[in-house]
Amino acid sequence: MPLTLLLVAPCTLATASTLPDLHVTSPPSRRHFNRRGPIAIGNIQLQLPMRESVIQWPLGLGGEDLVGAGITAVVARLDAVVKFSKPSESHFLEREQLVYQRLGRDHCSILRYFGVLENAIILQFASQTSIRQYYARQKKPVSLSVKLRWVEQLTEVIRFIHSRNVLHGDISCNNVFLDDELDVKLGDFAGSAIDDLPALICYETSHELPAEDISIKTELFALGSTIYEIMTGSKPYKDLPDYGVSTAFVEGRYPDLESLAAFKNIIAKCWKQGYISTEEVLLDVKLEGISNFETSIATLTIIYSCRHPKVIYGSIPDSSQPATLVSSCVHCLVSDSSSSLGKALEITLLMYVSEADHLCLSLNLLGRFEVDIAGIRPSFWMTQ
Repeated sequence: MPLTLLLVAPCTLATASTLPDLHVTSPPSRRHFNRRGPIAIGNIQLQLPMRESVIQWPLGLGGEDLVGAGITAVVARLDAVVKFSKPSESHFLEREQLVYQRLGRDHCSILRYFGVLENAIILQFASQTSIRQYYARQKKPVSLSVKLRWVEQLTEVIRFIHSRNVLHGDISCNNVFLDDELDVKLGDFAGSAIDDLPALICYETSHELPAEDISIKTELFALGSTIYEIMTGSKPYKDLPDYGVSTAFVEGRYPDLESLAAFKNIIAKCWKQGYISTEEVLLDVKLEGISNFETSIATLTIIYSCRHPKVIYGSIPDSSQPATLVSSCVHCLVSDSSSSLGKALEITLLMYVSEADHLCLSLNLLGRFEVDIAGIRPSFWMTQ
C-alpha cells in the first residue's frame, strides 16, 4: 500500500474540490513574485501582499503534484513509499540517501526521492513494481516494443549514474521498477559505490562477473544479464544453483542467445567484457532498437457521434506523428458537423509497432476511444 502524503503549512487553503479545472504545468524549483494583486498558477489565484513572496518546491516535487493553494501556502500530494531498516543496517539507508542526493531529479528514469522521515527515506511509489515482479504476474507475453524501450531506458540511466560517479552494484530486474506508463525507474542504491566509498553489497550470482571488484566492467556484465532477463523473462541459467552459474561464467560458458528477438550481440559483448563504457553499449542499443522496429498496418475507424467534438481536435499529443495525423483526420471529419453525424472515417497508417503502442496508450488516456490492440491491426472507435 503506497503512502499518500499531503504537504502543507498551516493556512487557509483552496483545495482541489474548489478548483475543478486545476491544471498546472511543471514549474521551476523556485518562483519569485514581486508584484501586488492576484498571481495565477494555472487556475489558482494567489492574492499576494506587496512584499516579495517566494515558493520553494520541496525536494522531488513539482507542479504536477499540486493539489491547491492558499494565501500563505501551497498543498502538494505525493504517492510514495517509506523505506526503513533496523538500526544495525542504518548505514545502507545512509548510503542510499547520499546517492539520491547526488543524482537529484536530473533523470526521469530514477525513482524520485522526497527526503527523510525520521529514520526512513521517502521514495516514489512504482505502481507496476519491478520488472521481475511484473513478469511473474503476466499471463501474456510482453511486446517486443516494450522490451526495446525498457532496454534503452535502462542503459541510458546506467550511463547517467556512471557520469555522476556512482556504480549501482546490484543491477538486475529486481531493482528496475515500472511506473503507471511502464517506463523504467531505477532504484535501490543502498549498497552503491560513490566516489571513494566502496560498494556495500554485491550483484546476484547470475549477474556477477566472478572474482572481480565492482567497476564499470562488472556493471556492464550485470547490465548484460539484466538485458537478457528483460528479453527472456528469466535470469541467466535460472535452473542452475549459484555455484553452477559461477562455474559456467568462470569457464566462459553463457546461455544460448539464438532465440532472442534482439540484443544478442550486445548481451554477449557485455558478458565477454567487450565494452569499455556504458556510452558504447547505449549507442549499440539505440542502433539495434532502430533496426528491430517492426512495421505494421494500423487501421483506425473513427465514427463521429457528437455535435461538439472540440475535445478531439488537438488533444492527442503532438509528440507522436501518427497521433497528430489522426487528430487532423478527425478534424476534417467533424469540420462540417451538420453533415458528418454518424459517418465513419477509416484511416490506414503504416507505422512502427512502438508508435502504434504509443498511439494506443495516448487514445486510452484520453478516455474517448475504445482501443483494440489484440493484433497488429488495431482499430479505434470514438465512443463519445
